[in-house]
This record gives sequence, structure tokens and C-alpha cells, in this order.
Amino acid sequence: VWSYRTVHRGPYDDLATPYVVALVRLQEGVVVLTHVVLVDPADVRCDMAVELTFQPLREGVQLPVFRPVPRAPS
Repeated sequence: VWSYRTVHRGPYDDLATPYVVALVRLQEGVVVLTHVVLVDPADVRCDMAVELTFQPLREGVQLPVFRPVPRAPS
């Protein structure tokens, strides 16, 4: 995660909030605008390691999003 913002009030009433919109820098150097999912928005940090996953939107359509990289057990 290069930069992020937590959205507390979405543009539509049926959009669940809060959610995280982030700029994620890929290993190849490309920066993408995306959502960070499957994490409490309060736990998102710059330099957090994330990995690609897909979120189904409707039949046959999936949105590429990112989730935190699972930590290895200590």
C-alpha cells in the first residue's frame, strides 16, 4: 500500500461503509487505484504488504482488489 483513504460515507446508500480506497504499488513499479478488502479499515497502513484477489460483482464480473498478505505463524 503506497497511500490510502478510508471512506466513511459512500456515494450510494446501498454501498457498505467504511471501505478503503488505496494506491497500491506493484513489484513491477505500476501504481493501481483499488480497494483493500478483508481487513479492518483501521488496520490498513502505508507499506502494508497486499496480494491480488477478486471480488465478484455480478454474474460473470469480478473486480480485482487487494487483501493483506497473511502473516506467517510465529
